[in-house]
Amino acid sequence: MARVNGSAAAILRVRSCTGARHDSGGDSQSGSVCVSHEGLDRQAHLGSYVILMPEERNHLVKYVLFYELADGAAALAQQHFPAHAARLGDFQQRGLLLMVGTFTDPPVGAMAVFISREAVDEFMADDPFLSHGVVGAHRVREWNLQP
Repeated sequence: MARVNGSAAAILRVRSCTGARHDSGGDSQSGSVCVSHEGLDRQAHLGSYVILMPEERNHLVKYVLFYELADGAAALAQQHFPAHAARLGDFQQRGLLLMVGTFTDPPVGAMAVFISREAVDEFMADDPFLSHGVVGAHRVREWNLQP
């Protein structure tokens, strides 16, 4: 963390050009690349640093939704899974849901990473797993992604 004009700023080091666009047409070791992270576009050289101001750092904050299966709800989960999966697919296609998966250890549950709190709230508002009692406990946590 650094301070720029009195504001906290994050500093990112340009380490890789995987998937990056080259300005100069040069190779990945010497050319200028476009650093792009969810709407942030910067010109930078590999090995250089990019400063993100506080308003830009918001792009690094994600929202993680945790679900735990309700007691005795395995049959309900199977019944409502197709509609739940379709909703997940819609949010992924719209770019609001970054990743989702189930836990392999008890308690039975799942985790999903969304781009904003609004996206989580929209998802939960009509999720069949919540409305039909599949989920016993849930919570949302703000996650500060470290580049």
